[in-house]
Amino acid sequence: MSKLDGFSITDKDQENVNNEMKTLSIQLIMETAKDQRKGLFEAPVVDPDDPDLQLSTEVERKLDWETQIETLNLSHKQITIIKNLDLFVNLRKLNLMDNNIAKIQGLESCKLLEELSLEKNKIKTIENILHLKYLRKLDLGQNRI
Repeated sequence: MSKLDGFSITDKDQENVNNEMKTLSIQLIMETAKDQRKGLFEAPVVDPDDPDLQLSTEVERKLDWETQIETLNLSHKQITIIKNLDLFVNLRKLNLMDNNIAKIQGLESCKLLEELSLEKNKIKTIENILHLKYLRKLDLGQNRI
């Protein structure tokens, strides 16, 4: 038993709250993009006599895998909040269909986005997309607009 806003709640209640407020996490993105990331973790070709160079280049390559992802399919994940997309600066297609998203947000760094699918969510207002200059397809069907 713990407290939430001064009220006692059970562990089951806490689990239900956590499930209802599922934020788009880096872990979820990594799991979704694992097929796209396969080739990104191979060691680059460098001088085999310089292990420090190889290690630093490999680590650098692992750290910037996000910039190489152009498509993410995050449909049917029970996401409620769009965030953690800051490093995905080359993202062109983002599918967030059939989640529990109520507000369009967290896309400030995705300036190259061409297709955004937000159908079957809980969006009431079209907002925070004016900076998406390359957006040519926006799907908001079956929302509460």
